[in-house]
Amino acid sequence: MSRNILVVILFLVGILAFAQSTIYGTVTDEGGNPVSGVDIFVDGTDYYYYTEADGSFVIEVEPGTYDFVASSFGFDEYTKNITIGENQTIEWLPILSTPDTATQKLDAIVVQAEPTGQESEVATLNMQRNSVEIKEIKGAAELSRLGKSDAAQAVSAIAGVSKQESTNDVYVRGLGDRYLS
Repeated sequence: MSRNILVVILFLVGILAFAQSTIYGTVTDEGGNPVSGVDIFVDGTDYYYYTEADGSFVIEVEPGTYDFVASSFGFDEYTKNITIGENQTIEWLPILSTPDTATQKLDAIVVQAEPTGQESEVATLNMQRNSVEIKEIKGAAELSRLGKSDAAQAVSAIAGVSKQESTNDVYVRGLGDRYLS
C-alpha cells in the first residue's frame, strides 16, 4: 500500500514539474484589423503557433524568459522579450506594421492598344500566358462582347480595377487609399 502511495506522489510531482504557463493574444495590423496565418514562435525553441482567422493565438510554454516573435509575409517581424512564471497567463497583443521598403506609390496605370492582328480571345489569352510581366489583356472581341466602347469602360473590365464615375480616378483593389492619388 505504501508503494502505491509513493507512485501516486511521484506522479503528482512529475505533473507539477512540467507545469505550463500560457501566453495568448490577438495579432493586428496598424489599422487594428486581425491578421490570420501569422507565425508566432519562441526564438530558439520548438514553441510555435499560427494565428487563427481572427488573429488569435495561444501558446503553452515552460516558465522562463523568452523572445516571442510574430512574423508574417508583408509585415515587419515583431519581437518582444517576455518573462513568464510558473502557471502564469500573459496577454501579448502584437501590432504588425508594413515595412517602409514595401510601400510603393502607383504612379500610373497604362492602357495601351497594340495592333496585333490577333483580336480573338484565344490569342489574347496566349499573349497573357506567355508574358513575363503580370498582364491582363482584353482583346477587341472580348471588349465588344462586354459592351465596352471606350478606354474608360475598358479599364473597368480589368479584374480588381474600377473607375469612379464623376472623376478620372482609377482604384485598384488591394491597395489602400494612401497608395492611390
